[in-house]
Amino acid sequence: MAQGSTRPPAKTKAAAIAQPSASVILLSPTNQILLLHRVRTSSAFPSAYVFPGGNLSEDQDGSIPSQDSPQRHIDSGAYRRGVIRECFEESGILLAKSKNGRKTQGGNDAGMLNVPDEEREKARKKIHAGRLKFAEWIQEMGGEMDTGEQQALSVTCFRAPNCDPKLTKSPPDGLLPFTRWVTPTNMPKRFTTQMYLYFLPLARPSPPEQLPVAEIAGAHEDPLPSTAPPPPRRTPNLPQESPIPIPTSDGGIEHTTATFRHASTWLSLANPDAYPPPASSPALDDQDGPIILFPPQLFLLHLISFHLPAPPDPKQPFPPARLAQQRRSLLQFLKTSDPPWADKCISPTPIGTLGDGRSVLGLERPGQELEGSGRRGESERAVVVDFQREGPRRLEVWSRPEVEKMLVKRKDAGRGKL
Repeated sequence: MAQGSTRPPAKTKAAAIAQPSASVILLSPTNQILLLHRVRTSSAFPSAYVFPGGNLSEDQDGSIPSQDSPQRHIDSGAYRRGVIRECFEESGILLAKSKNGRKTQGGNDAGMLNVPDEEREKARKKIHAGRLKFAEWIQEMGGEMDTGEQQALSVTCFRAPNCDPKLTKSPPDGLLPFTRWVTPTNMPKRFTTQMYLYFLPLARPSPPEQLPVAEIAGAHEDPLPSTAPPPPRRTPNLPQESPIPIPTSDGGIEHTTATFRHASTWLSLANPDAYPPPASSPALDDQDGPIILFPPQLFLLHLISFHLPAPPDPKQPFPPARLAQQRRSLLQFLKTSDPPWADKCISPTPIGTLGDGRSVLGLERPGQELEGSGRRGESERAVVVDFQREGPRRLEVWSRPEVEKMLVKRKDAGRGKL
């Protein structure tokens, strides 16, 4: 403040509170990833393609730590129950096991809970409206949420670099934590989002009279319905004790479509220049140009794409043995970092600008609430992005040394050294 001035110093606007939320990267029986297309009028991530998920609810999901507690930013039962509930509300897919289920091929130990379509859709609407307790409804249906909390030993092994491969031959049951993201403090809405992986049971080989599962569950997209969404259709060539419904939108409340596609396909739909699409890559019927992906979604899809490649011919999906091998490769990758990917806490932070105008986001910081806590993010990679009014564009994942080299080169050019 200037000498003699009576004007009070400007107040620094406090950062918004990071609301607890959770999202799930859901792998289909053919190792495709489910994304939901958010409505244009959404107050958060309008028109973007996102993983199923949303904010936690104490009424539905259980106790949530206070905003000042470090526990607010740690994986817990509330986050796991919340993401399973949100996935059901948004896509109609129920990540729950039958208490009397039998072992299914290549997937979770107990069969997926099978609920009649009419009952499923009725409950979906009531739960979304807060008129029905999700956990109580699942119990009434004879099931239990597949949170994975009972599999602590498997998850501990899955994180350990010297784990016996025999113990991870099949993916662990339930949800697997896969990074946490804390919104930067300059954003008006902030979240502390726990990300998870979930493996739906692998498909069995199709009988001659049935279509391959990829043609049924992998390339489907529902148009925005004029009234209520249609009941989920079922994939016919999965074991009868574990039917997987085809995802549907929530009727346009928050999303217009729910679609499974390979990770590489999603990347090419967002930035075809950086991630060239294969010749057989299907387009999206309701999309004129590149889709909108935010940095967390693109970053995680980028990582996954190396381990879950698309088949060269979409009419010839990979056999179950190859799909299982891909899943083991992904699980092995999740153990290769320090800290483990399950424990990384990432708050994207601008660290520079490239010559083409794109911002560079560093991923190593854990967020304002966790500075000094010992939590760390990802130091080997960065995201470059062009922030436009309609959303992020031209996103790519670069190695951190590559980014720093480009930033130094631009700085030197500005000084006339080149």
